[in-house]
Amino acid sequence: MSTIGSTWTPVAYQRNNLNQEYSIALPATVPVDGTIDKLTAMLDYVGYGVGVVQDFRAMLYTDVSNAPGTLIATTPIITVTSDSASDTGTYHAIDFAFSSPVEVSAGTVWLAIHDGPFTGPGPFTIARDDSGLAGVYAPDGFADGVNTSFGTAFNNGNSFVITANFTPDSTGTTLVTSSTPLAANETYVSSPIDTTTGGDVTANFTVTPGGASGTLSIEDSADGITFATVGATATAGPITRTCRRYVRVRYVNGATAQTSFSLTLTLGTDVTPPPGWTLYLGTASVVKVYLGVNEITSLAVGSTTPGSGSTFISGSDAPGADVVLDAMYGGPESGSWLTTKLPDNTAVEPTSATAVQYIVDTYNAYGGWINGVADGNWTSVINVVPADTPLVPVIGKGNVEQEYAADLKAMLAAGVPIPADIPPFAPGDGDAELVIIQPDWVGTVAGNGGGTVTGRMYELWIAQHPSTTVSGEWECYWGGRMTGIMGDSAPQAWWDGYKPINRYGHWIDYFVDDYADPDTSYSNHNWGAQATSIPLTGTLLTRLDVLRGVINHPIHYELPIVDQSVQGTYTWPAMRWDGGSHQNCPHGTRMRFPAGYPINPAWPWLTKLIVTCIRDYGMVQTDTVGPTTGPTFRMEPGAADLVPGGVNLGAVTSAIPWGDLEQIAVGSDTNPNPTTTVTSGFGAGNFGAGNFGG
Repeated sequence: MSTIGSTWTPVAYQRNNLNQEYSIALPATVPVDGTIDKLTAMLDYVGYGVGVVQDFRAMLYTDVSNAPGTLIATTPIITVTSDSASDTGTYHAIDFAFSSPVEVSAGTVWLAIHDGPFTGPGPFTIARDDSGLAGVYAPDGFADGVNTSFGTAFNNGNSFVITANFTPDSTGTTLVTSSTPLAANETYVSSPIDTTTGGDVTANFTVTPGGASGTLSIEDSADGITFATVGATATAGPITRTCRRYVRVRYVNGATAQTSFSLTLTLGTDVTPPPGWTLYLGTASVVKVYLGVNEITSLAVGSTTPGSGSTFISGSDAPGADVVLDAMYGGPESGSWLTTKLPDNTAVEPTSATAVQYIVDTYNAYGGWINGVADGNWTSVINVVPADTPLVPVIGKGNVEQEYAADLKAMLAAGVPIPADIPPFAPGDGDAELVIIQPDWVGTVAGNGGGTVTGRMYELWIAQHPSTTVSGEWECYWGGRMTGIMGDSAPQAWWDGYKPINRYGHWIDYFVDDYADPDTSYSNHNWGAQATSIPLTGTLLTRLDVLRGVINHPIHYELPIVDQSVQGTYTWPAMRWDGGSHQNCPHGTRMRFPAGYPINPAWPWLTKLIVTCIRDYGMVQTDTVGPTTGPTFRMEPGAADLVPGGVNLGAVTSAIPWGDLEQIAVGSDTNPNPTTTVTSGFGAGNFGAGNFGG
C-alpha cells in the first residue's frame, strides 16, 4: 500500500479558493496495475472562522493527451464543516472513500475534487504544494452530478495537495543476490533503490553454514543520500518495513564466517529496480563492489596491498565514490555554485533572450544529443583510488608540449596515481577523459602561513593507455590537478578572506607552490580536461544521479563550434575557452528554468530529471561539439543503461522546453548567484484573480 499524487508538502500561505461549481484535478502516476480506495485532500478555511459548511465529492478520471478525460469513479458526497475557530489557518486531511476499491491500470490517472455550494462567511480552500505537478480546473455544476467527461481543462500551473491510497495487485518483484562468502563481522549493503513512491519492502537472507549471530535491517531515505534504519534490526528474517522513496538493506555478519550468503528482497510492484542493480559489500578496511552478480572490485582502502580484482573503484555509484562526490567542493552548505541550489530570485542576464534564442536555433537546426547514450566516442570516466596509489609518469602531447604549458608538462611528468589495471579507452574516443580522485590524500599549501589540504583530483584529456602508445607510457593532450577538494579541508592560506580553493568550482591561479612537486597545491586557471577549466566531476550527469533519481549539482551542456566571424570569448565561471563558442552564448554561460517551473508528468523520465536539475541548479556551457551538432549533455558511461525504460534520444531532447530557459546573470567568485528582488511568476499566485473562474 502506498500514496500517489501530491508530495504532501504544503507551501505556507499558498492555497486556492473552492468557490463552488468547479472540478479541480491533479495527475498521478500509477506505477503498476492496482486499486485506489480513497482520495485525500488538504483543505483549510483560512480567514473565515467557524460556520463554513460546504459539500464535496471526489473523482478519478482517465488521462487523455495529458489532460483529464473520462470519469472512472466518484465518491459519495460529504459535507465539511468548520467547527473550531482555533483551526482557522491550518490544513485538514479530508478523506473521500469510494464505495469499493477502484481498479486502475499502470499509467496516469487524474485525482479530482468537485466543490459544491457553501454557507457561511466564505468557501474552503485547498492547499498547494511544491511538487511541480500542474493542476487543472473546469466548470461543473454540482446539483446535476459529475460530468462523465471532464471537459475543457484550464491549466493552473500549481499543484494541489490531493493524494490517492494505492494498493498494487500483486506481491511485487523479488530480487535475489548471488551467493557470496562473508567474513566474520563483515557487512553487506545493497545500493539504494528508487521506489518512486515508497511503500512496503520485505527482506530475508540465507547463510551457510548458518548459525550466524548477524543482524538484518532495512534503511530508507527521502533524498537517496541520508539513510536511517526503519524499525528494529532482526537476527532472522523475513522483515517488512514501510519505507520512504529510497531503500537499501544492510546485513552485519556475526563472528562466524559464512561460505555462502544471499539476500532476498521483495519489493511492492510500485518498486522497479533499475537495470544493472548494484550490490556492494564492505567493512572499514575492505570494499567489494558488485554489478549485478559479478564482483568487479575488491580493494583494501588505504593500503598498497589490494585484494583480488581491481585496485580502483570505478563509477560514481560505487561505495565510497558516492560519499566522495557528495563531499567534494565543500558540500551543499559551502556556497559553491557547484553544490548550492539557485535562489528563487536569481537575477537574469539582460542578454538572456538572445542567448536562449541561439540555443533554440541550434536545437531546431541540428536536434539535441547526449554523449554516453548512443555511442562510446566521447566518454568521461570517474575513478576513486587510495591515497598511496603509486604515481605513474604521464607524457604530455600536443599543446602540453608548448612553452606556455611547461608547468602542466612537469606536473604530469611527476606522476598521476593511475592504477596498473585501469583499462584503455575505446579506439577513436574523441575525449577519453580520465578522472582520478584520491579523497584521503593529504598535502601541503605554501604561502600565507601554509597548512595542509585533504583530497586530490586529476583530470586527463585524451588519456592514452600505454598499450596504445608508441612510447609505451601513459600519454594525454591536456589535464590538471586540483587539491583540497574534500569538504572544508582547505586552510585560510588560500588568501585571507577568500574562499578555499574547492569552493570556486573552477581551477584558479595559485603559483606559490612548486608545480613539479605532486604533494603541493600549485594550480593554474588553464588546467582541466574541459575547455573552460570547470571540473568534470561537478557537472557530469552520473550513474549515481540516475540511481538516486535526483541531480544535486549543475550539469554541463555543449554547443556547436562556430567560425571566426561570430565567435565570442568566455564568461565566469569559465576560465578560458577553446576559440569556438558563439558571441551570443559564450563558454561559461549558465542557464536555468525559472523557479517553480512545472515538471510535466508525461515527459520521459530522463527529461524530467534533466529539467528539474536545470531549474534547481542550472546548466553551464563547458565545451564545444561539432559544427552540425545541437545542444549536448554528457552522461557517465553506463548511466543511460540505468534509466528506467531506457533512453530515446529524440523523445528526451524534444521534450525539453528550450525556449523557456533563462540566462543566469553572470556571477563571480565572491557572488556566484546574483539575486534580484523580482521573483519568477511560476508557482506564484492563483488562477487569475486568485479563484477558480475569477
